[in-house]
Amino acid sequence: MRIFIKRSKNACHFFPQYYRFFLSITLDLEDLGMSGDAGERLVHWARTQDLPRAELSDLQRMEAVRLMARRDVAPDGDDRQLEDRARYFMGRSDTFALPNKKAAYELTHLVFYLSEYGRCDPQLNADAKRSLHFAGILAFIEQNADLLSEICIAMHYAGEVPPVLWTDWLKRETALFSVTDGPSVSVQDDYHEFLVCNWHQSLVGDAAFAKGLRF
Repeated sequence: MRIFIKRSKNACHFFPQYYRFFLSITLDLEDLGMSGDAGERLVHWARTQDLPRAELSDLQRMEAVRLMARRDVAPDGDDRQLEDRARYFMGRSDTFALPNKKAAYELTHLVFYLSEYGRCDPQLNADAKRSLHFAGILAFIEQNADLLSEICIAMHYAGEVPPVLWTDWLKRETALFSVTDGPSVSVQDDYHEFLVCNWHQSLVGDAAFAKGLRF
């Protein structure tokens, strides 16, 4: 991991389009206790390069703003309407009344960024909360535990209580996961679903990542 941090700046110089990926990992490692200030230096480099303005979507800009804020830095030429546009998108409930997984995932991630992953009130209005409910209904109908977990987490961060029908089902789905190894294991796994389902269980106070690993 130290090698990754040492090489992250050079990697960003060669692949600036992936700066959020490198920055996120570097900041996480340092916040978990790894020594150094590479994360802060990368944040200032990204600001100097004005990389948030190279993003194609407001969701990606929101992520960049949040990452830089972890070292108390704001992007150069801060877009003061960015949050307003995000809230405008979230408040159009009709978007989430029809199956649209990309929009639903963007909705949950916006709640994560606005709430600082549960550290503050994202101050969602009634329309945005209705959007979460609509997206959750469709995710439950589709039996999409990955998306429904994110929606329930976002609802908790917004001060909403997800329906018991959803959370009971997620609890059962989480209990069905197994982590194993071996020559017959497919490279296609459900790691993200495993992660967010257990994240949700931890958030509601249930046992998370409780199963042993079989190797």
